[in-house]
Amino acid sequence: MSSTPRLQNMTAPTREEVLRTLLDTMPDIIYAKDLQSRFVMCNAALAQLVGVAQVEEILGKTDADFFPNELVAHYLEDERRIFQTGTPLVNREEPTVGVDGEQRWDSTTKIPVHDSTGQICGLVGITRDVTEQRRASELLEQTNAALQLANDQLKAAQFQLIQFEKAQSLSRLAAGLAHEIKNPLAILEMGLSFVADEIVSDSGKVILESMHDAVSRANRVIADVMQLAEGQTVELRRLKLNEVLEAALAKIEPELQAAQIIVDWPRNESLSPVPLDPIHFKEVLSHIFTNARQAMPKGGKLSVRTTQYTLSPQDVSHELGNRSGVRFRAGDQIQLLEIEDSGPGIPEQNRSSVFDAFFTTKPTGTAVGLGLTVSRKIIELHSGSIELSHPEGAGTRVTLRLKR
Repeated sequence: MSSTPRLQNMTAPTREEVLRTLLDTMPDIIYAKDLQSRFVMCNAALAQLVGVAQVEEILGKTDADFFPNELVAHYLEDERRIFQTGTPLVNREEPTVGVDGEQRWDSTTKIPVHDSTGQICGLVGITRDVTEQRRASELLEQTNAALQLANDQLKAAQFQLIQFEKAQSLSRLAAGLAHEIKNPLAILEMGLSFVADEIVSDSGKVILESMHDAVSRANRVIADVMQLAEGQTVELRRLKLNEVLEAALAKIEPELQAAQIIVDWPRNESLSPVPLDPIHFKEVLSHIFTNARQAMPKGGKLSVRTTQYTLSPQDVSHELGNRSGVRFRAGDQIQLLEIEDSGPGIPEQNRSSVFDAFFTTKPTGTAVGLGLTVSRKIIELHSGSIELSHPEGAGTRVTLRLKR
């Protein structure tokens, strides 16, 4: 006798039972609709989504019986397009909402069904909940964006460190050279003064004057180099920015008028006093205004804007600050000065070098290339920052930020 039990009276499951079991155990929502977009078949996942106990409660009904009007209109538009064109909708991700009001994302596929004559008689649809995948993807995008921002900030900090080290090395070198050159220049100046009375011819006087100008210019260059190289200090006092601006503009006003440059400066009388060294800050303004005038030899517009505000976390997302290590933080009280000219702007290939010592695009003998370098150091001593940007169109905008 065989030890294997024999199963008798077993009945094989019907195709309908297999199909129903398969449909109801699938986590995806599966359904079929007729040409009026009425449900003619669905699985338990759809019943669970719309909150009914049995799938039979859905048959013969439409999306309008279960979903918000805006979603229903969207679903109907898709299905009418499928019925008219026969083109399936495949794996389209779209936001939706359940009957419980919970927001979710679905990946939907809808395929037309043809009868024995080849005519479209309805559609079959499969909807998969991809909410978690979508959230994971969004989180990944946010993480990548945060990493990119951190990487950009690290590169900026590295660049500032390199620039700072370069500036320190250049300062030490420049200071040594300046001391060595200053003494010979002093001797030359004394010699020129000594022979001045001996020169009687007009041509000799012209040459002597040119030599005097050359020595004076060399001394000015050395003074700028020494100012950049030595441990400069500022004497800060709480002053009104408008008063310092007014004095700096008054000094250059004749040159601006001669060049037919219009000054647009709506005074902001609500500004609070800010710590400033008036002498050194006017020097910075003088460099900026002079550069603006030289950028508009045929006339133009010089715009000056001032404002004050409190920094928000969004304002400091790019780690505003300077090479000296001073950083602006959320909650800092800031006074902002923007000076913009309508000139041609700085060529893109030169923008990364404008603050470098001895960099200039002006003809030899007309500029040394220390104005912006010295200006940046002065602003850093004010615990502020200076930036150059280029508005749409043309022109250059200089932005100064100072802590109140």
